[in-house]
Amino acid sequence: MKKLKPIHGFVVFLSIYVFLGIINLEILPVAWNDEVQNLDPAVQKILTGTFKSIIWPNPGADKMFASYPPLIQYFHYVWLTIFSIDIFTVRLPFLILTLATFFLFYHTLNRNKHLKNTWLPLLLLLIFALDKSTFELSRSVRVEPIILFLLSLYLFIQPKRLPFTKITLIAISSTAHFYIWPILFVWFAFEWLKLPTVPQKLLAFLILIAPWAFYFHSLDYQFSTWYNQMSMQTLDHQITSTDLPHSAFENSLFYRFWPHYKEQPFNVILFWAILIITTILFFTKKPLLKPQYQNLTALFFFSALLFAFASPQYRYLPPMLLLALITLPQLPWLNFQTKFIHYFSLLLAINGFFSFGGRHLAAQIQKTERHPHQVYDFLSEHLPTDKSLLIGDAIGAYYTYSVQKYSSYRWLDYAFDYYPIDWQPYKKVYIITHNTLPNSKFIRFIAEYRPVLSKKLPNWALKFAKGQTYSGMKLYQLK
Repeated sequence: MKKLKPIHGFVVFLSIYVFLGIINLEILPVAWNDEVQNLDPAVQKILTGTFKSIIWPNPGADKMFASYPPLIQYFHYVWLTIFSIDIFTVRLPFLILTLATFFLFYHTLNRNKHLKNTWLPLLLLLIFALDKSTFELSRSVRVEPIILFLLSLYLFIQPKRLPFTKITLIAISSTAHFYIWPILFVWFAFEWLKLPTVPQKLLAFLILIAPWAFYFHSLDYQFSTWYNQMSMQTLDHQITSTDLPHSAFENSLFYRFWPHYKEQPFNVILFWAILIITTILFFTKKPLLKPQYQNLTALFFFSALLFAFASPQYRYLPPMLLLALITLPQLPWLNFQTKFIHYFSLLLAINGFFSFGGRHLAAQIQKTERHPHQVYDFLSEHLPTDKSLLIGDAIGAYYTYSVQKYSSYRWLDYAFDYYPIDWQPYKKVYIITHNTLPNSKFIRFIAEYRPVLSKKLPNWALKFAKGQTYSGMKLYQLK
């Protein structure tokens, strides 16, 4: 019998992740608001020829969408022009990108001569992959899976002599989100300094600005519209932009993780350790002008700016975790072969497995209550084909997209129930919600969605099974 090797463990983990990812893709999680908000501008582009959205409250977004860096919209647009607009198809490329990120992450670490053919690259991959933020974002239809893939691809090809390939990658990544710009700035600076001639340095700048030039051309150079929408979006994502009046210090070092890491408390220690170790090494080892330590410089600037200014949302943490877990083991001042590192890594991986396993188990046990197509049948049964607006639960958006794409008459639109919208163009307005609304002359109950209930979750799995099912949603007519 052959001895079990780390690569065998990697293949087993990837196979399990693929299998569970596919069977639970459209039910874990159920459709949620941020998912359809990120998706809607691209869907409207397919349906109307213009990136726009009534889901976003930013000024002018219903006429021209410019509230977010463009990469995610173009990504959705290209993919959904080819494939259908349903939950499985929408989420599939993000699963593929996540798997590609894991592949690049593992092989980038495994070529480190201090870690090669040991179990540590796999352990570090498990820490990254099973971290709550990474796992949830991989199925969120947000831009982060794209960001993580691009960052991991750059780190994979970083040692190679491909300057313009790497600069192109940096340029594309810059259109994903502004919060990763500290990393990209450091990488571009080091790549640019290595170019030997002035024409090559000029070409590098042209490559860097090319995606943004294309984007602003697509907006007809309406800079004021872009500025107004982007400013509103930026103000909503400051470090003090939270529902409760916490200080910036509390938000940064505590509420950034809470209550998301109640189930993974050791991960909070890991992030604090990364922040402290990176800061100490940056000031004691002075890597700023040393190309061999450019990733440490990038990690420091990214972490410092993230914790100092960015909104305390755990979705900003995976790029930091990715960069740290690849960078820190490569530094000569840290020894990752100590027993403490091995045991702590194993503890983090096991902790992550319970979150990962609990959610997938919950999805399978609650499969009936989570399946979207039965909700579509419910809505088709109770919604007329008058010019109508459906607001409320995000599954209504996916139903609306299916109606809009396959119907010659666009009779149904979707919007959130917590942003103001003009109801005048619509003959009827409906809301689908888990809340119970009082019957009145303005609100009429129509029906409640009650699928056959699945088995009850075990108590231990219930603690990790976050989010609702579709069971118990009620449909009301408001107008």
